[in-house]
Amino acid sequence: LQERGISDTKRVNKDANTSSNHPLLELQAFAATPTLDFGSVDVGSEVVQTLEVANPTDHAAKLLIDIGSRTDIFSVSSGRLVESRSSISLEWRFKPLKAGNFKHTVSVRWSSANGLKCRASLCLK
Repeated sequence: LQERGISDTKRVNKDANTSSNHPLLELQAFAATPTLDFGSVDVGSEVVQTLEVANPTDHAAKLLIDIGSRTDIFSVSSGRLVESRSSISLEWRFKPLKAGNFKHTVSVRWSSANGLKCRASLCLK
């Protein structure tokens, strides 16, 4: 799969009648690292990309998202709980304050009631 903002990612089905066209982060070990590519953005303008987060396990997962030092230009919507066998959409925003090329890796950790704790990465550029 190759289209704007998506490189080698899978799709998630929310139910039998709906499928998503957004990059996917699956909450499981050895999941692929999704990339959100915001493309060329004018200084001071804001672009929003959606990331689908799927939980294929039998336990709800609580997300902990660490944007690190780039909270000045990147932000994310507030959904932080992914019920078992379901998915949520997170809106990521990019608003550059100066001209340049930006690439940033975000840490996404999650834990569930059964004690499972995992970590994944998300590449923003």
